[in-house]
Amino acid sequence: MQHKAVWIVFCALCAFLWPSAYHAYAQSTSLDEATALLQARRFAEAEAATRKVLAAKPRYAEAHALLALILDQRGVPAEAESEYETALRLKPNLVTALSNFGVLLARTNRPVEAIAKFEEVLVTASEADQARFYARNMAELLTGDPEGGHRVGQP
Repeated sequence: MQHKAVWIVFCALCAFLWPSAYHAYAQSTSLDEATALLQARRFAEAEAATRKVLAAKPRYAEAHALLALILDQRGVPAEAESEYETALRLKPNLVTALSNFGVLLARTNRPVEAIAKFEEVLVTASEADQARFYARNMAELLTGDPEGGHRVGQP
């Protein structure tokens, strides 16, 4: 019990002394929770959690990219596309946004635009990232299963 009290005081002190670091940690944790909800296919909850993060930090590119993925999974590709565009406007080299946007474009019969996004990934990503990108996206495109692609390369 004493350790818990010390931990709470420590966290409160850190939040007071370094509020920007604390808020970045809190937003990252909230985004991790939203990601877990997405993986559990609890789309409405994942969307709500991500929108809450964006309400606090509207220029958080990774949150826009996650919201885009959630919206795509919920079947609203036009809204997803808008969120991908916002994410990439804020952080043009965000590989997850580029690759997932490419998949969305390919699935909505826009192959030329999809290829352009995939080529941007190749320019931006490291060699290991490129290998994971191709394996994941090819699995998703070949199977038509968005979850199948995300399982590639995971233990």
